[in-house]
Amino acid sequence: HDDEVATTLSLRQAQKLSSVTGIGIAELIGCDPTDVANPIDASNFCAAVRSHISATYSQISQFEEAVGWSVEKFLLDPDRLYDLANWDCLRNVASSIGIDPIAVLPRSNKPSEQDVDPNA
Repeated sequence: HDDEVATTLSLRQAQKLSSVTGIGIAELIGCDPTDVANPIDASNFCAAVRSHISATYSQISQFEEAVGWSVEKFLLDPDRLYDLANWDCLRNVASSIGIDPIAVLPRSNKPSEQDVDPNA
């Protein structure tokens, strides 16, 4: 199924798959692989979501109900955004606050040193 990467893999897993296959992460999730002029890192994205929630809702749970996703864990620890969210979650949350979700995708397709097997 074409949407399996978008719905079943975390963004970190999709990033690793992208690294292994050489296919860009945007392509893997079924998006146009054009470059984004103003990428947004996880920390700034989570800050924008928190700001939106505080301006619009009285509780995180109200926002979570509105977007259909649990966001509190990655809002408390933005470093975990790509481990906890899949593409569908990122797309829904980003779109709900007026951010292009493609801009928030992880940028590096290179495996980190811990992912590289020196004996390969």
